[in-house]
Amino acid sequence: MLEQGRLKEAEASYRRVLQIRPDDAVVHGNLGNIMLEQGRLKEAEASYRRVLQIRPNDAEAQSNLGHVLYDLGRLDEAEASCRRALQIKPDYAEAHYNLSSILHELGRMDEAEASCRRALQIKPGFVEAYSNLGKYLLGLGRLGEAEANCRRALQINPDYAEAHYNLSSILQELERLDEAEASCRR
Repeated sequence: MLEQGRLKEAEASYRRVLQIRPDDAVVHGNLGNIMLEQGRLKEAEASYRRVLQIRPNDAEAQSNLGHVLYDLGRLDEAEASCRRALQIKPDYAEAHYNLSSILHELGRMDEAEASCRRALQIKPGFVEAYSNLGKYLLGLGRLGEAEANCRRALQINPDYAEAHYNLSSILQELERLDEAEASCRR
């Protein structure tokens, strides 16, 4: 992650480029990523929509738009955007991952699990997907599988805080409170 000052420099640079080349989809996409990183969601949405005006079949921009719409709480639009990304590029792991988060939020747990598993088939080292799958399986009451997925995430990245948090929730449900506390502290 770029530090805040570097993000502002990058934003200024991209905006200068867009004054010269206003239809540069790559620059609009990069600007959208910076806006998303800073939590400037409306601006990120506008950047990704501009990419899609220029390149309607850009699966990455479509998936990123889905991510922003999810963060904005516009779940139906977010789902539609991720599904469009997957029509364009069916083997796009990040779009499956984004879709799984949306489906989870919509309470469609079985679909969320399937989408997350698909992301992992495509990208086996996808630490965030293992962590989220653990969270989804916890919600489905499949605690052994949930724990195994969070532990797999932590094998890949021992410092991934979200996986430690999810694992602590699972261990708490399993009434392994000392382990839950240790995981939460990590």
